[in-house]
Amino acid sequence: SSQMLTERKVYYEILKKVQYSNGDITEWLDWFLNCLYRALETSEGTMREVLYKSEFWDKHKDTSINSRQRLMLNKLLDGFDGKLKSSKWAK
Repeated sequence: SSQMLTERKVYYEILKKVQYSNGDITEWLDWFLNCLYRALETSEGTMREVLYKSEFWDKHKDTSINSRQRLMLNKLLDGFDGKLKSSKWAK
């Protein structure tokens, strides 16, 4: 998962430690289950964002919105937090 990629350094450290231990994998299991929990939390947040965006567009399906407005609304719904200059918007 992407969470394991994010935490790969710790993953390899714990895996190495467990490989050279007496066979007790408790520390690795603890890390893995916590990593899984963090991955599920991230997925839950992503799902909330996707559902919010879907509900927004469903609610505004009959609203007249041109392609540039739709593009900007999608950027905002995706969390755009940058500076928008008029020259950039004019493109």
